[in-house]
Formats: sequence, C-alpha cells, structure tokens
Amino acid sequence: MVKKTTRILDFDDTLCYPSPFRTLKIYGDIEEQHRVAQTKEFIKLMMECPPAPWLAGRLLAFRTGKNFIVTGRHEYHRDITEDWLKRHNIPFVKLHCVGFENMKQYLREKDKIFSQILEENPDDIVEFYEDSPEMLKMGRSKGFKIFRVEDGQLVEEPSL
Repeated sequence: MVKKTTRILDFDDTLCYPSPFRTLKIYGDIEEQHRVAQTKEFIKLMMECPPAPWLAGRLLAFRTGKNFIVTGRHEYHRDITEDWLKRHNIPFVKLHCVGFENMKQYLREKDKIFSQILEENPDDIVEFYEDSPEMLKMGRSKGFKIFRVEDGQLVEEPSL
C-alpha cells in the first residue's frame, strides 16, 4: 500500500514571509494588538505579504496529498487568509484559525488539532512545516517529518 502525504503547515513566517504580525509585537497589550490587527492598514499588509521564498519549489508537490493550514491568526482573519492562499495557488483541505491569547492555551489548541489530523489520517506520512521552536518540538514528539523554516527559507528537512 502506497502511503499518502498529509502536510501540516504554519502560516505566518512559514508560508507568508515576512509576516505583518511581527509588527504587532511592539504593542504589549493584547487588546491593542487586536485593535491594530483589524485596521484597514494592517489588513492591507496581510494581503500584500509575499509567499516565503522556499515555497515556489514545493507548490507542485503540494497538489498531491492533503494540506492543513494551522495558524495563530484569529477567526476574524479567516477570509483574508483564505483569499491569500487561493491567490497564491496553495491548495488546502482546511484552515484552522487558532488565535493567540497566551502560549499555554495556544499550545494546547494546536496539540488538539494535530492529534485530530493524525487520528483522521492514521496511515499517512505527516510532513510538518513550521518556524516556531515550540511547535517544532511538538511535531517531533508526534513523529512528524519535520521541515523547519527560518527567515523565509527551508533550513531543515528529513533525509530521504
């Protein structure tokens, strides 16, 4: 039996680089971050964010298998994020918008989604594309094939 490929891809700083969300870190207050993230100016930055350079060489491979996008973006950014993915011809089965309030909640929610994807695709090879050290650690613990992205470039991938 030939194994299918399931991919789990982070969005900001993995698929789109550099992420406009980097600019939000200057606002320490979470309410202020939410307010700024919903302004027309910020939404324009989100739409104009270029695809990460590593992505161009992988798009053809992404046409096979299943691609799940799991992002820290909130639900109020779902339409913008889906539009970006479609505009850049990145196929996906589902977009999970986790949101981000605090790291503990964020990690717990992503862990739940990763487990669900594994449960629904038990015989698949799971490729995991991510830039966050915390998420990469979680992916390794689940046995995913790790593709580490850094500064818009693919810097680690499993040997074949």
